[in-house]
Amino acid sequence: MMLAKRNHIVQWLTVGHFLNDFFASGSLAIIIAAQTNRLDLSGADIGLAGALFQGVSVFQPGIGWLADRLERPYLLLLGAMVTALGTLSISLADTIPVIWAGAVVGGLGSAAFHPIALAGTRAFAPMATRGRSIALFMLGGNGAFALSPLVFGYVIDHYGLGSYAPFVMMNVLFVPVMVRQLGPHIRGRLDTAKPDTSNGEAAYIVVRYMMGAYLVVVFLRSVLNQVLSLYLPLYYTQQDRSLEFAGMATFVLLVFKAFGAYIGAALSDFFPRRLILLVSLIASTPLLFVLLEAHSVALIFVSSALLGLMVNASWPIFLMIGQEIMPGGAVGASGFTFGWGFASGSLGVLLVGLLVDVIGLGNALLMIAATPLLALGLIFLLPDAKNDVREYTHDIKSS
Repeated sequence: MMLAKRNHIVQWLTVGHFLNDFFASGSLAIIIAAQTNRLDLSGADIGLAGALFQGVSVFQPGIGWLADRLERPYLLLLGAMVTALGTLSISLADTIPVIWAGAVVGGLGSAAFHPIALAGTRAFAPMATRGRSIALFMLGGNGAFALSPLVFGYVIDHYGLGSYAPFVMMNVLFVPVMVRQLGPHIRGRLDTAKPDTSNGEAAYIVVRYMMGAYLVVVFLRSVLNQVLSLYLPLYYTQQDRSLEFAGMATFVLLVFKAFGAYIGAALSDFFPRRLILLVSLIASTPLLFVLLEAHSVALIFVSSALLGLMVNASWPIFLMIGQEIMPGGAVGASGFTFGWGFASGSLGVLLVGLLVDVIGLGNALLMIAATPLLALGLIFLLPDAKNDVREYTHDIKSS
């Protein structure tokens, strides 16, 4: 396939990622903050809503497995439209159970979209620029994730929760067009993404160790990431700041998270992935401490920007590693990778929600700040090659 055509497909998938994540967790945090006083939501209620939205991602490996066997897997890209409809129902909810139901619907839409979109990006990205192609794909989602609280913080603050509905029409109208454009290319053309274990039992053992370390490290990283995304707007409003300020401050964090993901993935084409992961994890903890203790607007924005760069530089690299070492075809491995990241983050969101009711939001966030440091030793069990795990299994065979 011509290089221009490959790049065109990656660009379409990037747009789809933007449309999905613009109505995902970024807008969910603002909507929940707006609904908190209206429906008297407790910390546990908020935590459960976030956990449900992210937790249904446990189905992503199954969705990926199914997509690997479907004749038309690209239809799962319609999940981006379902995501928007789920969060729309949360914005219109008059009772807490409706919020929880909307979280499940929105989470299922996002769970359907991500595996096929990530697998498509990896399959069609040129080998020499795979890191940069995945960086572009992640920038689409993370950019939308960052823009969402800024837009909806302002809109909902000035025009109410009902003003969310017209924006959803963007997805309802555009996503089917995207699916029609990508369908002929994605059908039956996704490469497998399995680790090369043809070198014998020793290779299987190494891959199992990698998988175990991977699951723990991604869990610790995802807890911090999802907790920040959901609870920071509420943290600011509890400090008697406006919803508009909460949206702006969260936007600064999230937009630099988008750049951090792009920079981290792009650098992986040139530098060892382990080095990028270590810098990202080590820097996240002190930067979050500074952010939580900041009082001036300038310090809040500066520390948010630096924290965003560090906390998300690791995520696209974890996605690439997961595609290499997790079992299944292209979509199945991608589903496992995305699914575990979201599901483990949802558990953290739920636990923090329970902690908030006991020790307060600020103290709960301080406790979570140390989680990246717990992952440092396990980084050395993950593959460090720029491209895939095959170098490790080849070394085993040679020895």
